[in-house]
Amino acid sequence: LFTRARSPSGWTRTAVASLLTGRSPFAHQVLDRFDVLAPDSADLPRLLQQAGYVTLGWSTNPNVLARWGFAQGFDAFEDMGTGAWAVLKPDGGPVIDAVEAAIERDGAAGHLFYIHLMDPHQPYQPAAASLAALDRATGGHYELPGRGLTPARTRAVRAHYREYQAELEECDAYVGRLLDLLRRRGEYDRSLIAVVSDHGEEFLDHLGTGHGKTLYEEMLRVPLWLKLPGNRRAGERIHEDVELVDLLPTILSALGRPGAASVEGRDLLSAHREPAEPRIARL
Repeated sequence: LFTRARSPSGWTRTAVASLLTGRSPFAHQVLDRFDVLAPDSADLPRLLQQAGYVTLGWSTNPNVLARWGFAQGFDAFEDMGTGAWAVLKPDGGPVIDAVEAAIERDGAAGHLFYIHLMDPHQPYQPAAASLAALDRATGGHYELPGRGLTPARTRAVRAHYREYQAELEECDAYVGRLLDLLRRRGEYDRSLIAVVSDHGEEFLDHLGTGHGKTLYEEMLRVPLWLKLPGNRRAGERIHEDVELVDLLPTILSALGRPGAASVEGRDLLSAHREPAEPRIARL
C-alpha cells in the first residue's frame, strides 16, 4: 500500500496518459480536450505486447478510448458504452462480466488486463440497494470533508457525497469479484495486480465540487495498491511520495522486463532507488 501516491493531473485523459507511459504531462503532451496520445509512445501495453503478452483493455470512460490513442499496444480494446455517459453512465457490472469471461476462456497467465471503471464518478447513479446498505452502515450520517457556503448548498453536496460513497462500495465489490475468480482458478498468487485511481474528487474541501478544476490534495492524492507475484512484500505500507508515472517501471521490474528509455518514473521496488525529486515544468 502506497499511502502518499499522487496523480499529475486533476482529470482523466492527462492522468491516464502518465499512468500508461510513465511520463509527465509536459512530456507526453496530452493536456487538453482534443489532445491524442502520440502513436510512438512507449507505453505499458505496447512494451508487454512486444514481450509476448496478450493485452486486453476495457474502458467505461470517454476520455480513455482508441480515438485518443489509448488502444495502441492492445490486442483488443473495448468501449463499454461511453457514448451514453452524459445521460447513463456505464456500470462496472458488464465490464467485470466481460473480463471474467476472458479469464474463464483463456486464463490470466501471460495477459495484461486494463480495466477502467467509472462507478465512483459523476453523474452518481448507485443502486438503491447500495444506498440502503450504506445508510445502515453509517446510520445515515455523512460528514463532508469540507464546509459549505449555505445550508442548502451543503445539503445538496452531502447528498452527492452519499451517492459517491455508495458507488465506491459497488466498485469495491466489482474488484472483489475478479480477485475471487483468480483465487478459485488458482491464479491469484502468481498474478500482479494494481488498483489505482486517476484523480480524486472534491466535496467542498475548498468550497468546490467535482474535479478537473483545481490541484489541491483532495484532487491529486490517489489510492495505490500493488499486489506482487508470489504475494511478495504483502502487508507492507510505503509512506514516501510516489507518483502515477512510477507505476510503469515498477510493474516492468516486478515482471522482470526491461524498461523504456523515455520513462521518467522510478522503480518503486528497487532497494536502491533515489528519493523522489520535485518535477518542475520549465515553460
